[in-house]
Amino acid sequence: MLKLGNSFFSIVTGFAFAAAALLHGWRAYAGFDLMYGDWLVPLWLSWLVCLVAFLLSLAALMRLR
Repeated sequence: MLKLGNSFFSIVTGFAFAAAALLHGWRAYAGFDLMYGDWLVPLWLSWLVCLVAFLLSLAALMRLR
C-alpha cells in the first residue's frame, strides 16, 4: 500500500482545491453556462463553490506550517 506523508497530501489537496476554485471562479466571471443533466447550474452557485474551494485550499496549505 502506498503511504503518503502529511505534507505531500496537504500540497496535493491544496493545489487540487485551488484549481477547482480557479475554474469555478473563471466560469462565474465569464458567465459560461454549465448544465448538469437538464439543470442549468446558476452562477451564484459557482461563486459559492469558488469561495468554499478557496478556503479549503487555504486550510490545506496552512497545515504545512
